[in-house]
Amino acid sequence: MRRLCGVNIFPISSSNMVFVVLKAIPLFFVRGSGASSVVLVVHVYDVICSGPRQDVDQLFSSLGKELSVKFAPPLCCTGDSCRFLGRTINRLDVGYSVAVDDKFIDLCIRSLNLSSAKTVDTPSVPRPGTISDELLLPLNAEDHHQYRAGVGRLAYISADRFDLMFTVKALSRNLVSPSAYDMQCLKRAVRYISGHRDFTYLAQCTEIPRVIETYVDSDWGSCPQSRRSTSGGFVVLGTSVVSAWSRTQPTVALSSVEAELTAACVGAQESLLIQTLLSELGIDASISLSTDSAGCLSHLSRLGVGRLKHIQLRSAFLQELVRRKSIFLKKILGLLNPADLLTKAVDRRTLGRLLSSPLVSLTCPSSSSSSSPSSDDVDVVECNAVDLECLSYCPFLSSFVM
Repeated sequence: MRRLCGVNIFPISSSNMVFVVLKAIPLFFVRGSGASSVVLVVHVYDVICSGPRQDVDQLFSSLGKELSVKFAPPLCCTGDSCRFLGRTINRLDVGYSVAVDDKFIDLCIRSLNLSSAKTVDTPSVPRPGTISDELLLPLNAEDHHQYRAGVGRLAYISADRFDLMFTVKALSRNLVSPSAYDMQCLKRAVRYISGHRDFTYLAQCTEIPRVIETYVDSDWGSCPQSRRSTSGGFVVLGTSVVSAWSRTQPTVALSSVEAELTAACVGAQESLLIQTLLSELGIDASISLSTDSAGCLSHLSRLGVGRLKHIQLRSAFLQELVRRKSIFLKKILGLLNPADLLTKAVDRRTLGRLLSSPLVSLTCPSSSSSSSPSSDDVDVVECNAVDLECLSYCPFLSSFVM
């Protein structure tokens, strides 16, 4: 195998190590199948590998002969821990936990001089109808640079902090010309993470996933300037989130059903990607798409565009998937839909309810990773990390290590 991230070279000298690149995500490399398979996930110059310990050791030995590498500790036993690209990964009794390193949060706080500021219970609040002219004034060059740096740090943290995704999406839309009000919103988000550091993501799979659960939602016309809607969603295997997003829709939706249909289309696309990836790994899984919109479900359950001729292609795409039984539709109560977290600024009670949803493993107590070590899995499977050059981090990776 000599291909890595376009023009870069990934040398493996051993002729016994033949890896197949997956078509769904070309950064996934697989050797073998079943329990003896070795999975290599590559992002620029950073690598995580999972497989039988002997094979993993052989692979890294070959890498060490040709490259100058830095190895993180292997995660073989319950309680093992390593730091990888600003994340702390712990081996649990079942699966792994991933948490952002506190130093990134401290850097956000120090850069905005908020060390003594009071904390808040939510990362953002709904935009008020009227904002004073003072707060709408653009930032000076120094504050503009500080704003861009702060949003960039929050974007890095939000890869594993689903409670921050919508807030970071909203802040990122004003990077070109932020105002004093935008700086206030940034400081509120930093005050929130200052008081809510202990957010640990769980990646747990107790059995081979056979159903890809996808939860989607939208907030119709939520942007007061453009009147574009927001789509949000989770793709879940078991209770482990493998993909999450909060995105502004590219066009103005003329109805709430259109906004929900657009969100469902994004959810279907993300689900099909995960389904293709699992298929290449030898796992057959169906897709279950859950939405709280009765109108969207009604439209997708029948053929024809009806009154939604202006979104005919998107509508026909989803209807055909449903007709072929590639996707199964489900109704979920709006109060229980975890995707609501990714579409709008929610209050403290709603935030707490959605973060503790039994549908997705978003948090875990800090004592989860302190269980007594077990040597049963030492010679069976190993999750190891290679840090060739800490440039960036793959957010998908943190939720897919199994």
